[in-house]
Amino acid sequence: MRFMKFIAAIIVLFSVSCASMPKDPMAMSPEEIYAMAEQEMTKKNYAEARELFRTLKTRDVEKKYYAMAQIRTGDAFFAEESYPEAAAEYDAFLSIHTYHDEAPYSRYRLALCYKNQIDSVDRSYENILNARREFARLMKDFPRNPYREAAFAGIAQCDNQIASYEEYVGSFYLNKGSFKAAISRYEALLAEFPGAGVETDVLLKLGRAYKEIGDSNKARDVLSGLIARYPSSRQAEQARDILGAL
Repeated sequence: MRFMKFIAAIIVLFSVSCASMPKDPMAMSPEEIYAMAEQEMTKKNYAEARELFRTLKTRDVEKKYYAMAQIRTGDAFFAEESYPEAAAEYDAFLSIHTYHDEAPYSRYRLALCYKNQIDSVDRSYENILNARREFARLMKDFPRNPYREAAFAGIAQCDNQIASYEEYVGSFYLNKGSFKAAISRYEALLAEFPGAGVETDVLLKLGRAYKEIGDSNKARDVLSGLIARYPSSRQAEQARDILGAL
């Protein structure tokens, strides 16, 4: 990352000259404040680093370090696992610097802020959608970005989690006897996320839902397809039992 090399150079310069440097940040140059903030980051003094970055943004009238200070403020929050605060900093940077050299880094970190807040699919659906959106936007805006493999893996993980959520909702409808609503949810899931990790469960439940509304032909088609595609699965064995009773 280009700006990390710059950071290293700034820290070296700061270390060489710190003996004669004033201690009050308001009496320092923007370059010196930035270097001091980076030293605090290295020491894991993240609150102190953020305060220095805040001071820097008020002192840097030429805006030479402003963008990097915004990113590094996000990094300081991220290091403390304060993901909503970190996301706000990365998002603020990207709203102004959409195609900055460090935009791919900020977009990736923004996606991670949402991804790292995912708990269970039923309680974290919005974070899953946000993480997927940011990973996808990273790949769209910067196809050759250095985070490609991680971004693709993140998209795949989010897709599986979205499919799990849709399966969760469909099963809620199935269990309460709202079979048509369950069918609608399951059909949409299978169309949008073919091959998702929940597919065998969804096919079995879809077959059951069709059976419950009296559509034996549809039930046979779905359950036979499940058996053909996943013949050794536990769900295929259950599908055979249901077919035997149709």
